[in-house]
Amino acid sequence: DRKGELVEFRIRDDEEDFVIIWPKFTFAISTIESGFMDLKYPLPLKELYKLCFEYASTPVKDREEEKKFYLKHRWLESVGNRYLIWDSGDKCYYLDDSAEYYSGKMKFTLNEIEEIKEKFDTDLADFELVEVEE
Repeated sequence: DRKGELVEFRIRDDEEDFVIIWPKFTFAISTIESGFMDLKYPLPLKELYKLCFEYASTPVKDREEEKKFYLKHRWLESVGNRYLIWDSGDKCYYLDDSAEYYSGKMKFTLNEIEEIKEKFDTDLADFELVEVEE
């Protein structure tokens, strides 16, 4: 992609794609049948495909991307390491100031933030939401 725009997104298991969707086109979807059929997912595969096809069949002009936010710690300003990061490789959260690593995620949707609150039984009052400008 030339301007940071999403050209395609993939749903994958480890290194294997099993759904590819092109968000700039309606009905542009590819499903790949392979060994992933035996794996267990939070959503049944039928439901996952249903959601993917629903998205792919939505006219491009009607698709909205969810806003994303950084979770910036309010009190660690002077010492750095103030942004919450999810490391999918190590499966843990930590604070850092650097840009996203390969396995790190700094940008969260409001739904993801609510999930963090529920999972850790917290209100995240020590963090402020900073909208990501993309």
